[in-house]
Order: sequence, then C-alpha cells, then structure tokens
Amino acid sequence: MYCAIDGGAYTCWIEAATNHSAQYQGSYGHTYAFYSIARDAVGNIELPPAVADTTTQVTLLAPAGVSATDGLYADSIGVSWNTVPSATMYAVYRSISAQFAGEALLGTTTASEYQDATVVPGTTYYYRVGARVSAYESVRSVSDSGFALMTAAWTGEWKYKDAKTTDVLIGKKLPYDLKGYFLDKWQIGMASIVDGKITNFYGPHMMEGKGKKLSKWQYKAKKDASIVFISKDKPDKNKLVYKLWHQMPETIVIYLVPPGVNITTRNQMTIDNLRFILVPVDPAQSNGWQELTPTIINEEQ
Repeated sequence: MYCAIDGGAYTCWIEAATNHSAQYQGSYGHTYAFYSIARDAVGNIELPPAVADTTTQVTLLAPAGVSATDGLYADSIGVSWNTVPSATMYAVYRSISAQFAGEALLGTTTASEYQDATVVPGTTYYYRVGARVSAYESVRSVSDSGFALMTAAWTGEWKYKDAKTTDVLIGKKLPYDLKGYFLDKWQIGMASIVDGKITNFYGPHMMEGKGKKLSKWQYKAKKDASIVFISKDKPDKNKLVYKLWHQMPETIVIYLVPPGVNITTRNQMTIDNLRFILVPVDPAQSNGWQELTPTIINEEQ
C-alpha cells in the first residue's frame, strides 16, 4: 500500500500486508492519496495504477448554528454556535459587510460562545466562526448578523408610586410623542434589564385612540394593567401613566414593538431608573433598537 501526501511522491506505507483494511493516522488540513499493488502466491505483481485508488482529506467541519444577538444587550453582542467534534478552539470573525469585506479575526475561545464588547450600538455586524485544532482551521461558518442597543438621551419628569395593590409610573413633560407609533398600531409593554439583558416582559398591549384629535390613547384591563398616554401639541405637556396590579421590576423598561413582533419571554418580575426601548419596524434592519434613558424616578411610598 502506497501513500502520497498533498500531491507529493508516493512512498510505501504497508508492505506484504495480508489484511483487507488498515488505519492511517493523518493530520488536519492535509490531503492523502492511496493505491495498492497486489502480489499473488507465485510472485506475480500488479502494475502501479495511473491514478490513485482513493483520495481523502482530513478536515474539521465548520461550526453550525452560528447565532448573534439582535438588540439583546445594551453594549455588546453575544455570538454562539454548536460545538465541533475534535475541535480544541474556535476563531470568531467579524465584518460590517454582509459580503465580509474587511472581515477580521475578533478573538479565539475554547467555549462555544463569545461576547463581543467592542461594538458601536446600532451598527449591524456579521459574524463567522472557524473551528481549530493546533494551527489548522476549518472553513468558516455560515454568517449571522447582530447589533447592540442604540442609545440616546431622553429627559422628562418621572415619578413612581408603590401602592398596596398597584404600582404606578408617571412620566410628564415628555419630549417624545408616541402618538405616531400608536397610529401605526405599535404596541406598548413593560420589561426589565438584568445584567444588560432585556427580560421579564409584560405585554405588549394595543393602545386605543380617544377623541376627535386622538390626543388620548389607552389600554385598560381590570386587575392587569392600565396604560394612558396624553398627546399634546407642546411636547412638555405629553404624559404617560402606566399602572400595574402587581410589583413593577426594579429596572423598568417601557418598550414599543411594531405589529408582527412577538414577545415570548414572560416571567414574574420584582425601581430604580427607567429606560425606553424602541424596536425598529423591521427587526432585520441595521439601525437596531433605540434606548432612551432619562435620569431618576422619584419614588413615593
């Protein structure tokens, strides 16, 4: 049995073998060609073939299931993938182009996940992953895109009241008018941020416009939630009242989502400051979520 490595000259691997199979120990990243020459009991020897009987390459599979988070974190993007058998390390690559122009190595890890903390919020990044054994690396995976929250200042006067049976959050002098979103059938809800991650969702709820000018928008469900937004011509007259018949979370997120966006994580929540999240009409777009953060909420017991 003869073997050639990476197109080189053939050398004898096994001589005078009587078995019909053997195990060859190759190395990752190399191509091996094999042919055999038979000899019968009276000494007749087969001529070498013009081409190899078989050719094989020792490779690692590219990581599958690559997934990057979309607006899940305020200042980073989480990338995860499925493990690859025999791989001892993974290389994570990043680009701002869907065609991978300017793609560069972001870092390496022995885990099947990577947290990219060097992102610009609101920018879409494209990630691919390669599996490694020593110096050898597999072809890169199929890509997935992700983005972090985009932030901007949002002022206003906020007050929180903790009553016996209800919690109430009131925002006044809001320069941001939500009427246009409600006209487009966006929904409103509440969530919290834990370790930079948005979680514990309530809602979302569809708001109903009242009056000829549709200056009042509300959602009311007895012993669940009551949400009222007053839209005025002057921004400093806008007002939002959000009432819950249970404890509000410690870190409040008032979020808006467009029609068709599903919120599925609903956990029991347990007030410090408020954050306002806007989800883009098309979650696949590159502008990301917007996070509008006011200062402090005054608490009333």
